[in-house]
Amino acid sequence: MKNLTIAIPTWNRASRLNIFLKQLLDHIESSKFNSEVEVLVSDNGSTDDTRTIILSHQPLYLEKKVAFVHLENPAADSFFDENVRRCYEGSSGQYVWFSSDDDNLYPEAISTIMETINYENSGAFYFNFKQPPYCEKNPLIKKNSINEFIDKESIDELHQIVSYPKLTSMVIRNGVKSSQPKVKELGFYHVELFIRAAHQFGGFVKSKQFVAYADDDCMDQIRYIPYVGNGLNEQLREFLPEINLMDYYQSLKVPHTCPLSSSLNMLGAFYRNKIEVPDFIRKELWSTISKEFRWENISVASMLEIIKFVLSFSILRRKWRVD
Repeated sequence: MKNLTIAIPTWNRASRLNIFLKQLLDHIESSKFNSEVEVLVSDNGSTDDTRTIILSHQPLYLEKKVAFVHLENPAADSFFDENVRRCYEGSSGQYVWFSSDDDNLYPEAISTIMETINYENSGAFYFNFKQPPYCEKNPLIKKNSINEFIDKESIDELHQIVSYPKLTSMVIRNGVKSSQPKVKELGFYHVELFIRAAHQFGGFVKSKQFVAYADDDCMDQIRYIPYVGNGLNEQLREFLPEINLMDYYQSLKVPHTCPLSSSLNMLGAFYRNKIEVPDFIRKELWSTISKEFRWENISVASMLEIIKFVLSFSILRRKWRVD
């Protein structure tokens, strides 16, 4: 068994995956942990050149004595959570480090993770990730902490992780029981695995070390989902009772997202040239507004967003985008 599987769930990002796999091999070589690391790429039914890219890298990894596993899912209706599950269950490493194919690794990331998991016997590890608003001068994790249990003393530490669930920040011990996601797609199955592993294998560790960072244009690439916070809360409600941790749900849940308010806010910001929002997300936002615009859904916060949206249209119309 390898000490660490670096698991990469991917879908239709061939060019970015190509960059990541090149970078990853260089970092593994410089770390000198070639024989202790396994790389696993799970292709979630991509329709671009992803398969070709993966197959072109496989012999390069094997030449450097790095185990390389390629998983394929031909199904067109598979989702991110299912791909994360396949990554986890297909891994042979004692620990699984999930890595997003559009993130960048610090040169010392693999050495940092290997040294940490070899020194600390824990169920799950969470490392710092550089993405606004967090950076070296303003890190999310400001000091190292070891939490041997999920209890009243450690729940605030765990809530910090749940509130910022970056995939590439998480290293999870292999072998979690009952790992099949119940809900088809909520997008936070990695959070469930993290908590299950911490509960089953002896707690979790938070490290102030940075292991990865986002691209400069990361904020323009984020797929905004109006229900994102609500989906995370639903994920928690689904599995916490199974492991007798439902008493901590109120302490772990993230703020409820009002889909109407958040959609109006983001669309208004786009039309006022404040942010970039891709076409497909704008369509999703308008669809959400159409679906949620009901009297029973209009809160004080929603009314304020509606007023701001209307005023923006009348006062700032000349500055608005027309596309």
